[in-house]
Amino acid sequence: MEKHEIARVLIERMRSDRGRADHRRLVERGYQALLEARLETVFPRSSADLVLAAVLKSERLVDLVRPSAGAILSQVVAEMKSDARPLSRFVPPEAEDAIERIAARPGLVDARWIRAIFQEKAIEAIVADTLYSAIRDFSTVLPRFFLGLLPTRGLGVLGTAAGLGGKIMDEVEKRIEPEIRSFLVGGTKRALDRAADFAVAHADDKTSLELRRNLVHFVLKESPAFHARPLEPVVLADVAVIAEAIAARVGESEEIKERAAELLGRFYAAHGARPVRDLVTALGVKLEPDLDVIAEATWGFLDLFLQTEAVRGFVEERVAEVLELSVQA
Repeated sequence: MEKHEIARVLIERMRSDRGRADHRRLVERGYQALLEARLETVFPRSSADLVLAAVLKSERLVDLVRPSAGAILSQVVAEMKSDARPLSRFVPPEAEDAIERIAARPGLVDARWIRAIFQEKAIEAIVADTLYSAIRDFSTVLPRFFLGLLPTRGLGVLGTAAGLGGKIMDEVEKRIEPEIRSFLVGGTKRALDRAADFAVAHADDKTSLELRRNLVHFVLKESPAFHARPLEPVVLADVAVIAEAIAARVGESEEIKERAAELLGRFYAAHGARPVRDLVTALGVKLEPDLDVIAEATWGFLDLFLQTEAVRGFVEERVAEVLELSVQA
């Protein structure tokens, strides 16, 4: 038989039902062999270094991030906006209980976060306005009370009680206004400092823990559509810009490359000589894949691969080499 004919027969054999069954057996045997092999045999440290160096490049990281931050994120957000059912349907009771325990855990919120919030200008403006309204209202309570006790008749040249009361209140408000403003110049900061101290001191009180649990309930009660509502196209475009810029910066960072290489070295030093089975077990990975599904899922690709001209030419070249060796023998 000519080499072309032999190559055709071999390829047809590999693509036949018998070849498909062979593929299933090879998947299982190959998987078992992989589990028994040492990590450094399956994936040598030198190969890991090459992969790490190739990935930690600005252009490569940006290429990896771009689809996730662009088309994929936009599609995910679009799906979320069409989903009006509560998020809690994805969270079973035991998971929700665990989330609540985390939210209510003492010491969860660092005091620096709390103080940083009370140092914000927006919070200061809110507190100043609230204090101004409260002080102004309270400052006129007593004058209004006493004015209400004035007689309604017999005031002579002073006029009616209503007229007198109005003049007095106008004068009170005119004089108290600058006093309130002057107090708020330093009083707002003092009030914020006291509020921050109080919030830090009571961060793990019952009411504070209840606040955090209520926030968890609120998030789960609302729908994906509610949470995704602010994510308009212009926002997603900025997210893509942020992700790509950070990816580029990471790829340029020698510090990150050095730390990644150091972590990789420590990992191989600790686990490189271990069989893959032991390693994945130690990492908590279950070793029970459905090999039938894996074989079925990969067969289509293999079958298509065997039909390419490149593979056919490769098989013909190997057949020619074998025929030449047999003639020489």
